[in-house]
Order: sequence, then structure tokens, then C-alpha cells
Amino acid sequence: MSLILTWLVRFVHVTCAVAWIGGYAMIVLVIVPYIRKWPHEKLIQMTNTMLRIMTYTGTVALVAGAILVGLTRGYGAILHGEWGGLVIVGLVVAVALLGIGDSALRPALRRLKEPDSKEARKLQIWATIGLVLGLIAIAAMTRAIYASG
Repeated sequence: MSLILTWLVRFVHVTCAVAWIGGYAMIVLVIVPYIRKWPHEKLIQMTNTMLRIMTYTGTVALVAGAILVGLTRGYGAILHGEWGGLVIVGLVVAVALLGIGDSALRPALRRLKEPDSKEARKLQIWATIGLVLGLIAIAAMTRAIYASG
């Protein structure tokens, strides 16, 4: 039963993380370039909904990751060795990503009215920062599986 539970929690953690970071990639590579040329209200509403969903999937990924720590190496191992350092990096990045989505991207999106405006550039910058941080988290977490400590 323990192996099935661990697998299920890991599945939820990874699936939600993929949706979350994939959302940042979609925003950076597809949505923002289109919005910068044509900030249509329907597209802005859809992107806002997408950001809200990304917040939910990110929160579930974070909670599932916390449960996974307890099911695998335990919380006592966080302050020791490479594995603990990588888990802390993942946690810090995850909290930063939640903040970027809700405190930077959504407000910039709400203020967006003009094509290629200051707000459109802010949206692009914050989304790119989010994607880079997300890729750092993926790198840390994929290394954590094999890390010592």
C-alpha cells in the first residue's frame, strides 16, 4: 500500500508541476507575443483564467511535494545533504512562482490595454522569469531523485 500511495502522490505532484510550468511556457512562447500585437479582451480573460488554474495546480504540486517528502526520505533529511538542499530550492522556487503568477502576471494582465505597451513588456518579463524559475525547479527536482543525503 505504501508504494502505491507514494506513486500516486508523486504522480499528482509531477502532473500538476507539468501543467504549472507548461502554463508559463505557453504564456511566454504563445500568448504574450500574440497579446502584445492584439490585446483582445477575450484573450486577456482566457489568460487570466489560465493563470488562476496555474495557481491551483501549483498549490497542489507544492502540497503533494510536501506529502512526498514525508512519504520518502522524511522531513529530518531536509537539513542534511544534497537532497535537502534541492528540496529547499524547489520549495523556494515554488513559492516565488505562486507570487509571480498572482502578484505580477495577473495585475499586469488586468492593466493591459494597448498593444506593445509597458504593461505588455512587464507581462513578458515576468512570464519569462517564471518560466526560467520553473525550469530551475524541474532541474532541482529531477536531480533530487538521485541525490545523496
